[in-house]
Amino acid sequence: RKFAHLVGSVVPVVAVEACTEVQEAFGWSSPPELDSVVQHLRQAVQTFDGKEKAAFMETTDSIYGMLSTYPVEDVKACLEKHEVHNWIWHGDGFASASNVFFNDAFMDLTPYVYCIPWELRQHQGLFTDMGVSDKCDLPLILQMMKERNESGGEDCSESTVKRDLHIAVSILNELKSHVSEDMLPELQERLYLPVHHNNHTQLKMAPLLDCTYSDVEWIRQGYELQDLEEGSDDPFFLVHPNVPVSTSEALGVPTLMSRMLDAEEMDFSFGQTDSLT
Repeated sequence: RKFAHLVGSVVPVVAVEACTEVQEAFGWSSPPELDSVVQHLRQAVQTFDGKEKAAFMETTDSIYGMLSTYPVEDVKACLEKHEVHNWIWHGDGFASASNVFFNDAFMDLTPYVYCIPWELRQHQGLFTDMGVSDKCDLPLILQMMKERNESGGEDCSESTVKRDLHIAVSILNELKSHVSEDMLPELQERLYLPVHHNNHTQLKMAPLLDCTYSDVEWIRQGYELQDLEEGSDDPFFLVHPNVPVSTSEALGVPTLMSRMLDAEEMDFSFGQTDSLT
């Protein structure tokens, strides 16, 4: 019975206390096998009920304690074997090691970022070995968001799109407040920005260097978007209007005016046939 929290859903558990001799004779006192523990964890994940959070906390606490006694590589292999990916308890359900962290993010980034509850911090060694990081990497969260929206596997309602757009813009604003000139080039290579899209049930995101925004000079000159589209062979995306201009500027998003000048210079260099002297 003492192993009920570890294997109760996959292995028969004796409901009464037996003497030591009987337990040893039948092997009831031996620790359960890793395979059985992981199968029980999978059952806990699949049957999660929000009304029984305390029970799930107790069960996962016991399971994580037992998993810590096995070699890390064996645990990884067994989780993979049984296709248990979202197995780490975050207080309101389960998530994968890439979505849970030891430190809180600067704001609520659910469902992309969760924090390990303090009640489970005694298993930090296990979680670290399994890939849990101290804090989330914000550019990576944007990439995860892009992949999640492109996969179409999640609910694509307008409310979901609005939630993800709000998270994306908040992350970009947070990065803007901490970015330095020397780290900007590397950051630009990793960032995805929400871009203008007519479909309200899909959040479209594009690499920063493929994006552009309407700057003051562009508006002052009175250009139209088609002026640039006609003169450029490279695809580009307009940054979503919810992204502040100051954020686009700070992160080094190319402006419409700079793209227009680049296109004009390209035309001039290829179109010149006569000597200038």
